[in-house]
Amino acid sequence: MATGQGNLTTYGANALLNATVTIGGGTFYVALFTSDPTTAGDTTNELSGGGYARQPVTFPTASAGSVSNSSDITFAPWTGATETETFIGLMDAATGGNMIVRVASNPSETLTSGANDEIIIKAGTLTFSLVSYNG
Repeated sequence: MATGQGNLTTYGANALLNATVTIGGGTFYVALFTSDPTTAGDTTNELSGGGYARQPVTFPTASAGSVSNSSDITFAPWTGATETETFIGLMDAATGGNMIVRVASNPSETLTSGANDEIIIKAGTLTFSLVSYNG
């Protein structure tokens, strides 16, 4: 019997990503956080107020072990106190719900009080891939 760590094939990685991005009909929401929500999916430090709301996101079919947003994700102009957004979470509901995955923002974005700053995540730039995939 073989033991040890294996690697997903391209087909396996794409199949798992496609299954993930179609959970619950494939409707997901992007959430913004001021600190790491950890693997527990803690939403305590999610932005709130100031015109903030999670934004819907859709993904095309995975390719080469990764999947990226298919259109721009635009958050309303920020009207709250100054905050720095450092993490992005993929959520299964517009409010509440569960976090599917999190990623550190690169770069982080500072939303300045009174400046009506806006965060736009351009199509193809929010990418998720499988860590153990070696394509």
